[in-house]
Amino acid sequence: STDEQVAKIIEIAKDIGKDPVEVNESAGFAVNRILGPMLNEAIYELYEGVASMEDIDKAMRLGTNMPMGPFQLADYVGLDICLALMETLQHELGSDKYSPCPLLRKMVRAGKLGVKTGIGFYDYRRYIEIMEMTNNDWKKKLTSPEEAVKLVHDHDRIFIGFVSNITPVLSDALWERRQELNDITIISGLLLRPTRLYTEPAEN
Repeated sequence: STDEQVAKIIEIAKDIGKDPVEVNESAGFAVNRILGPMLNEAIYELYEGVASMEDIDKAMRLGTNMPMGPFQLADYVGLDICLALMETLQHELGSDKYSPCPLLRKMVRAGKLGVKTGIGFYDYRRYIEIMEMTNNDWKKKLTSPEEAVKLVHDHDRIFIGFVSNITPVLSDALWERRQELNDITIISGLLLRPTRLYTEPAEN
């Protein structure tokens, strides 16, 4: 790209409220060249028995302030995308340090690609079912204050990518039972707190 083209693109990005960075053409560019190997190395740690998947994710969240651990992030990106990235980096840059972990290849061969297939390193099938539930389905589940409270606590741990779709449905159903619940803290908490990342380990 010419200097004029780069300057124009930077100007457009700023005009629409973005904060641009300038990166030379290279495999993976700036972010994915770092992110892909990091995710791949986490998978190698699991493959080699260094630590459990849950502990690796926990350590990275606590130790690096990541909002989600590498296995959760890889599931969200798509394991097929992670594999394609590592294969591209290895081919373009010619280094074995970009060699995809055998476990990553195995997961992709098995069709366990992460959130988009319902299962990857974690199991998301429960949340796909929840996404398909209607408002009436939720109301039927709220047969007692105790059940409503249980659903609130479960809902508070729903996978973050689904929260925006679920919250109006469940909160409407709970609001209709606000007299039974008699706990506005729970109801208001539902609207304010559903941002925790919760997933279940998949049985690989």
